[in-house]
Amino acid sequence: MDDGVVVRRAVERDLSGLVDLKVAWADRPDEGGERVALASALREWIGRSDVVCVVADEGGRLEGMAWMVVFPRVPNLGDTERYSADLQSVLVLAPHRRRGIGRRLVKALCDLLTTGAYGECLLSRT
Repeated sequence: MDDGVVVRRAVERDLSGLVDLKVAWADRPDEGGERVALASALREWIGRSDVVCVVADEGGRLEGMAWMVVFPRVPNLGDTERYSADLQSVLVLAPHRRRGIGRRLVKALCDLLTTGAYGECLLSRT
């Protein structure tokens, strides 16, 4: 889709934009420096090996995000390495909704899961 929105894996330089999206999600004012604490906690959380985040980037601005946590499942006979995933914090900012961006974010996460690409470094450091 050529609408100017690029859905891609989050990179470290996206942290401030991700914090902005989480603050928008909260829909309330920052009280007592909560934004700083959120940025610190989010930096640690997104560095986990079992987490992946994709973003909707339009001209360098983050308009949406979606997160996935991958976790192991009980082994089966003949299938000892099974995984499940939990989609979390799927958000597209209100002015950008009804354009299929949320669908594209979720599809990107599902594609990563089905291809096994989630096993790579989940948050690119570039």
